[in-house]
Amino acid sequence: MQPALLKLKGRILYSQSREIVHNVLMFMEEEARNGICSIPVENAQFRTTCATGVLERSIRKIKNEAKDTTKESGLLFSTPNKQPKRKIMFQH
Repeated sequence: MQPALLKLKGRILYSQSREIVHNVLMFMEEEARNGICSIPVENAQFRTTCATGVLERSIRKIKNEAKDTTKESGLLFSTPNKQPKRKIMFQH
């Protein structure tokens, strides 16, 4: 599996993504300081919740969305409630 960092190379990380990266970094640094994993590695979804600050239900939804994508299209996630851009018709 290719590291996520390489998959995001050249892409802009906006504030929400940066906040999640910071949360994960703080979680990992805290575990490194303590020398132990505070949450068992077998409980991956809960660890992800603690590391990212994202609700466990949202993580399950993201996991299921990733399963539903085909290998041909790659791993693309939708943006909830995003409306397609409409052409604006001007009247003269």
